[in-house]
Amino acid sequence: MYIRVTRATTSQPLGDERVTQGGQRLTETFGQTPGYLGWAALVDRASGKYVSVTYWADAESMQASEEAGAALRARVASEGSQVIDVERYEFLIQERVESPRAGTFLRVTELAITPERINELISHMAQNSVPQVKAQTGFRSFLVSANREAGKVLVASVWESAAAREASDVALRDERRTTTERFGASVVSIELYESAAVEVRLPEPA
Repeated sequence: MYIRVTRATTSQPLGDERVTQGGQRLTETFGQTPGYLGWAALVDRASGKYVSVTYWADAESMQASEEAGAALRARVASEGSQVIDVERYEFLIQERVESPRAGTFLRVTELAITPERINELISHMAQNSVPQVKAQTGFRSFLVSANREAGKVLVASVWESAAAREASDVALRDERRTTTERFGASVVSIELYESAAVEVRLPEPA
């Protein structure tokens, strides 16, 4: 599975009505596109930053939707939002205890790494990071995706509450540091979001 991640910012309040309207536009734009699996809206209401994530069955489906996606971003920009960047990733780890839903809280860490070491990093995370993250109170999901060409890895952990997210950060800080050092990765950014709305057609967790 693949995702296209659009980061943007706005000076307008990120209320539920605005988020719902944005989701409706995504459904209208991509709903009938082959390989389209849905969307998620992540928000930082205090700063006005938000992230739109669209999910795709394969790289070909995502690529075929690029023109429609660009048109939608231009429309959003014309209405006052500023698009910061648009990036594409392949999902490599999806560890969930429930299907994606609104009302959860995320920590999203972007790593820069030599492309040749991505597979090593993913294998280490699957064997070592996943058990440690799952053991934390309030854990909901651990999601890792990569852009191999750009040498970027996106690590998102999802939590039941903001308090659980904060507690996990303290507990997992050493694991994050030792992992990045071991594989020569660097932390580009760490961002905190609320999952404001989700409409994704994924298999139920086992």
